[in-house]
Amino acid sequence: VRVGGGAGDLNTKPEKPSNVSASASGSTVTVSWYSVAGADKYDLYNNNNYLTTVNGNGNTNYSHVGVNAGAHYYNVVAIDEDKNAGYRYSPKSSAASVTVGSGTDANVPSGFTGQEHSQSALSLEWITAIDDSHGGTATEYEIYKNNSLLLTTNNSDYYWLETGLNAGQTYTFQIIAVYPDGAKSVKSNTVTITMRP
Repeated sequence: VRVGGGAGDLNTKPEKPSNVSASASGSTVTVSWYSVAGADKYDLYNNNNYLTTVNGNGNTNYSHVGVNAGAHYYNVVAIDEDKNAGYRYSPKSSAASVTVGSGTDANVPSGFTGQEHSQSALSLEWITAIDDSHGGTATEYEIYKNNSLLLTTNNSDYYWLETGLNAGQTYTFQIIAVYPDGAKSVKSNTVTITMRP
């Protein structure tokens, strides 16, 4: 929204959004971009087709759900609405590309084991997960503790030390592999450990 200024101001288009990025998780693609000064809304395009309009007000990301497998690219257009000049549109941003997985089951991390070290600490280990149909070696791993997400790690040592646990309490752990194309495996075997009293 513009306030005041001359005729030149009314004809000035907003700058095109920058730093547009897209990341896939399963069949959902999250698109984000840098805020544009004066922009009230943003139009999003998927493979050069209009997708949706996002209200400005600090919103600079959008989750596109139910995306078909394959290569996708996204562009963003900033919109400046003025009561005198109407809508002014920026040029399209540079494209952000992303590949959505095929939806087939991705390989589960194998060799997932745990070992108690003290009353309050245990370690978890697993073997590198690889699935060529989803881009090769997993880039991240989601670790679940008692069925709740504990953390996401890209630890290339395939090892995690969990501390601050309670003596005598039983904990369960599972792990999920996240692949370069955004596909995720199902949960691994469950590791159950009871801490020493």
